[in-house]
Amino acid sequence: MSDGVHFLDLPPWEVLNFTRNCTLWGDWVGVVLTPDPGDPNSLIGPATWSSLALFISALPGDDPLQFLGNLSLSEAFQEISKWYSYNMYYQWEGSDDFQDGGWNPNENFTTKVLSEPAKRCPAEFCQAAAYVGNPDLTGIGVFLSYILEAVLSSCYLFAFTVWHIKRHFKSKKSGSQHDAPIGYVGEKAKPTGLRARLSKLSLTQRTLDAFRGSLDSFLSSAMLISLAMLCASLYLDVQGMNAPKPSFNVAFPFHSSAAYDMILSFLASCFSVFPVMLLYALKGSRSSAANNNNNNHNSNKDGSGGEDKPDGVHRLWMRRSVMLILWILGTVEVYLSPRGNPDYDDRNIPDTQANRDPCNKRGGKDYWDAMVAVEVVVIVVPLLWIIVTTFLVTGFGIPGVVNNRWIRKWRSVWRLGVAWVNLVIMWAVFFYFASLRLAIVRSAGISDAQNSWTFGQVLALVAWVPVVAEFFYIFIWGIEDGLDSHMPSGFEVQRVNSGLLPYHDDADGGFGPDPYEMQQGPEVTDRKGVASSTVVAEPFMQMPEPYRGGHESTSEGHLADPEGQPALQTYYPPYYDHSAGQNPQEPRQHFESTGW
Repeated sequence: MSDGVHFLDLPPWEVLNFTRNCTLWGDWVGVVLTPDPGDPNSLIGPATWSSLALFISALPGDDPLQFLGNLSLSEAFQEISKWYSYNMYYQWEGSDDFQDGGWNPNENFTTKVLSEPAKRCPAEFCQAAAYVGNPDLTGIGVFLSYILEAVLSSCYLFAFTVWHIKRHFKSKKSGSQHDAPIGYVGEKAKPTGLRARLSKLSLTQRTLDAFRGSLDSFLSSAMLISLAMLCASLYLDVQGMNAPKPSFNVAFPFHSSAAYDMILSFLASCFSVFPVMLLYALKGSRSSAANNNNNNHNSNKDGSGGEDKPDGVHRLWMRRSVMLILWILGTVEVYLSPRGNPDYDDRNIPDTQANRDPCNKRGGKDYWDAMVAVEVVVIVVPLLWIIVTTFLVTGFGIPGVVNNRWIRKWRSVWRLGVAWVNLVIMWAVFFYFASLRLAIVRSAGISDAQNSWTFGQVLALVAWVPVVAEFFYIFIWGIEDGLDSHMPSGFEVQRVNSGLLPYHDDADGGFGPDPYEMQQGPEVTDRKGVASSTVVAEPFMQMPEPYRGGHESTSEGHLADPEGQPALQTYYPPYYDHSAGQNPQEPRQHFESTGW
């Protein structure tokens, strides 16, 4: 260690090897690279005991103390401590008042104690540098929540695909059998126990009902979480843009998540959007063409000539508004995320410190090129989706286009196609996200707290519990009870015969209307003069001239029960237009009825 002038009792530089024990060197440099809590722009410096242990390990031979000459152990430790101070704080570079600037180490010290061991002990150096992930983005509980959301989204898409295929073949098979209107009169069945309730439907039907009945809850939760994650990511972007750059000759600050905050927040928020888009594609309009036909009839009946909006249009526009907000926030996130990186100003320099850093798992030039490509994709792809969807559901107002048989067939294919494309992209983003997280954990080692269970990590798993609970509630007790539990007193849900037909799949994209449509019936009076009302699950179309079935009919098209019970609604299948005298009648597509 002696330079021939100072510390003559210590061995010369040529004798020492600080890579003999990478573990000791990693422990020492890990303390050296720790930022000073009082001044984050300064390093805390070496710890005394680890410095002495590293120095002894660098001495050659089986008895390293023999190289300390005639010094006692206490004197040797004092000399070693002085040597560290002399070589680490070798030359001041800054203002004369020592307020601004820093100390540069000795050149030999930099080479022998810092540079060479960092190359020969890369794993220990990366653990010492501690470029860690953010537990709020990639903690064990949060990451399991991502997995659960992806798995649930996949299950919902598989279930709806099966349901769509079954409806398609069922409508093809039964389409030729619909030669006359079939009235449906009845009130909600009231099974007396669990066995009677479950025996009504097959296991497959109960499973499909559970997926369909809990879809709205899942979509709402996914939208809320995606909005929250995008807002949190934008906050991190602004923080990163305003954060001071590292004052040392490094690309990223040590013992910090700044190296990965931007890419992890971008991937997490990007991933959260795809389940929303997938579920949104599955969520068709509940009211659909039936309400349009209903409203057309009612408007013609009163002579107004106007057309009311179908039921549920306000909630539909709320979902559309959320999707628009997600697109805006996602676009802003894509453009701000790269600018929050500590090395953003050096992105166009080929040989930067970030590119040479062996602990940088984010990537250098490839990362910047990918973010430029994403900035284009986030604008172009949604615009193409809007254009194609608008054409398929409205035909751009061109006469005859919207009811073209080819266009009708492609509506349902487009819905499922959009959902499946989002599924593939979602899993692709997730696997890249998971591989990056694993690389960060392996690089940072015990310094990374991503795999530690904390209160927040446990709480993150609770996000999807209501969705899973809703699914199993409907699966066990039936969709009627599942929806009844959300209804106030005086309303009930009733399963009706939907009367599927070949045209129906083409008219609304294949996912609506829902045969569990809830609507309050007109008030009627029983024989005792007591007003009552029923809530019925209306099918796709109510006809103006109901089949009376031998009972007295009210002016509202309901049957008055001679026993004084609440009146029952009369239903006609959706393919039969009684008022026009045509059978069948092709449905007319309305934008408000598409569910998009």
